[in-house]
Amino acid sequence: MILFNLNKIFYYFLLIFFFFSLVGIGQIINNKLIKIKNVNFFENFIIGIFFIIFYLQIHIIFFSINFFNSLLIISFLFIGFYFASKLLLQIFSYKLIISLILCYLVVLNSSVFPYYNVIFDFGLYHNTYLNWLNQSNIVLGLANLDNRFGYAGSSYLLGAFFNFYPFFNKGFVFTTSIFYVFLIFLLIHDIDLKKNKFDNLFNLLILYVVLKYIFVETLSDVSPSKIIGCLIIYIFYNLIKNYEYELKNNFVYSLLILPILVSLSPSSWLISIFLFIIIFFSEKFKNIYNYKIVFSFCLLLCFNYGLINFLKTGNIFYPVIFPIFDTSFTIYDNNILYHIQNFPKGYPVGLEWILPKLKEVFFLNNFALLFLLL
Repeated sequence: MILFNLNKIFYYFLLIFFFFSLVGIGQIINNKLIKIKNVNFFENFIIGIFFIIFYLQIHIIFFSINFFNSLLIISFLFIGFYFASKLLLQIFSYKLIISLILCYLVVLNSSVFPYYNVIFDFGLYHNTYLNWLNQSNIVLGLANLDNRFGYAGSSYLLGAFFNFYPFFNKGFVFTTSIFYVFLIFLLIHDIDLKKNKFDNLFNLLILYVVLKYIFVETLSDVSPSKIIGCLIIYIFYNLIKNYEYELKNNFVYSLLILPILVSLSPSSWLISIFLFIIIFFSEKFKNIYNYKIVFSFCLLLCFNYGLINFLKTGNIFYPVIFPIFDTSFTIYDNNILYHIQNFPKGYPVGLEWILPKLKEVFFLNNFALLFLLL
């Protein structure tokens, strides 16, 4: 495995640029509109990614997601990066340097492109759906070509955007990676070994899990499951921090994540409802002075997700078949739901799969070997 070459170095700086740009955009929106109190500058990534998803949901209805159609949002990235750079100079420390170094591990992981031999679903439908998004706006009844297109959520919009089609068709690898970069910067910035606090222990353990995952699992795809995991980790981090400290409305970050989870995949709908109930009945929820603005954006993002689902399948809650309007492109069969429910049953019965899997994940995996050396 080659650790350094021009390609990997280019990917590294591009990934860091994307991350700081989204943090900067989030900080600008926070200062001007939402006004969430925070003690960790990198939390503004949540607002930045919320804004990008919200924009892309509207964009894809009317235009394809390519470089030329996205010049407006690309200009926002440069503005965000400039704003973030000025703030980073004020908080520059050894923690920032450690975070930047660890993020190179994410790039090493992401440089393994997810073809058939790495991620089967990428060749099955991920890549095809990305091509649709890069070359066309939403096509009515698209899921009739492949049912899987129907429940492909906002992570695919991000992947299509990062592609900068037709100039940089491998940009989708940043879709999952950027959320792991977020956790690295977030957790390291909060660690204070001089203080004996529970959140220190939590941050160290979660950081260990994140780094271990980077070494044994590819991050170079647009599948929502890994992103959902990152966001749920952040919600626990945020709730623990708000339990320990008196932060006026900081847990609004967790509230903003819930519609993102909904828009990523149907698999996160139940846990999103459960987390919303927890937040809604918390004492601090009553103190949100700008809840109307926050709620409005959350509902709009969910509405956009339902609208895109409807345009692709004729069902707002696809893959749940519940057609509200009868259209010429509405999908009425629930074959895809049956496939999702029975997918785990396709794994081998018994224990004969364990040793080959351990061999593949640990003994033949360069990242895992490098992790053991560290």
